[in-house]
Amino acid sequence: MTTHFQIPAIALLIATAAQAQAEVTIHEDFSAWQAATPGFVTIDFTDLTQFTIITDQYSDSGVLFTDGDDVVFGPDFTSFVVDGFGAIGQGEFNWAFATPQYSIATHFTGGGQLELLFGGAPIYTSPHYSGIEGTFLGFVSTLPFDTARIIDPDDPGVNIDNLYFGVPAPGALGLLALAGMSGPGRRRRG
Repeated sequence: MTTHFQIPAIALLIATAAQAQAEVTIHEDFSAWQAATPGFVTIDFTDLTQFTIITDQYSDSGVLFTDGDDVVFGPDFTSFVVDGFGAIGQGEFNWAFATPQYSIATHFTGGGQLELLFGGAPIYTSPHYSGIEGTFLGFVSTLPFDTARIIDPDDPGVNIDNLYFGVPAPGALGLLALAGMSGPGRRRRG
């Protein structure tokens, strides 16, 4: 039997989750992030021609590029070390995911700061990274996010080589939850 209390309870749960702060593990090594997120999607931009504006071309993969001014560069753009293709955002990238994600990664070719959001509320903001051409950064969150963005207030162009996202392996997600429970403010009962 359905009661009218279920909808407000679900809305309260979503609002509470949106106000929470995620514990995030940062990986600087692609193979370590890949081990934590074995079922991920790769967007490498090699299927689009140079100067294509990216919007909904990857909707079948579960992501929209929502800025309307993100542009593909390649095939031989030397900053994109993985495969010669990448994307440049005009000061930022904003992505909306069809389903909540727990993991995101990219090969940066410049700098930026990652924000993860759920229901419009920020759940995590990374440190600002700069001067990291070709560096891989992967993030695994204890909370789901439905939107992610990379911003760089110091540079009018944010460059990424590939974009990866997915849901971590069940064991990795459990370990993250345990790590969050054992953090500051938590005591073990004995």
